[in-house]
Amino acid sequence: MRWWSFLFPIHPNCWFCNQSKVQTFLSSSWSNICEDCLGLLSPIQNPTCHVCFRSLADDSGICCDCLMVAIEDRVQNVSAVAYTSKAKKVISRFKYLGDERYAKYIGAMMRDVVEVHYRGIPFSVITSVPLHHKRLTERGFNQSQLLAEQIGKSIGIPTLNLLERNKPSPPQASLGRADRIRSLQNSFQISEEAQQLDLRPHTILLVDDVYTTGSTIRECAKTLRSAGAKTIYSTTFAR
Repeated sequence: MRWWSFLFPIHPNCWFCNQSKVQTFLSSSWSNICEDCLGLLSPIQNPTCHVCFRSLADDSGICCDCLMVAIEDRVQNVSAVAYTSKAKKVISRFKYLGDERYAKYIGAMMRDVVEVHYRGIPFSVITSVPLHHKRLTERGFNQSQLLAEQIGKSIGIPTLNLLERNKPSPPQASLGRADRIRSLQNSFQISEEAQQLDLRPHTILLVDDVYTTGSTIRECAKTLRSAGAKTIYSTTFAR
């Protein structure tokens, strides 16, 4: 840390509660969050599942849910925070109240996690889980796309819309595991933009806001693989 960080600390407000806090120059995105909000958001700590990034009680490697998924269907994921009530409020404000400033905040936190846990992986394209056009019209923006664009901009990787949603599905939070899987089957297709590309050489980072059962991520990856993509990772804000 540079000497002037100690001599000239700055005092921004917390991203999520507007409480004043001390921050020094050259710090990570997490230093923009006050201790209270950081505790409520609960950043995910090791040990975690090597596939989905769920917190584990011990270093057993893979959680019971991921063991039920065929190896060829698994997608390695990393997430910034646990899906706590505070995380739900942050996501709700972003998605449903249209506070698009949160794309910058959440995207910065996700970027930091990607840089730590996916260090050395040569991503060449970032894409996002798409919304059905009806929901996109209602909301006015795709929250996952905004997050993907923030991450891509900050690490210098192009963001492309590789996927389209060809049928609407009910909110996944309202469904059980089996119903989520059924509702998402054949929900995605390759976009016109992606049809012009050879996806085989690309290492793709797939972005969404929340990881619950992983059904959405796996269905998107299945569609990308059907178009030739071989190397796909994912990241979400909450897990």
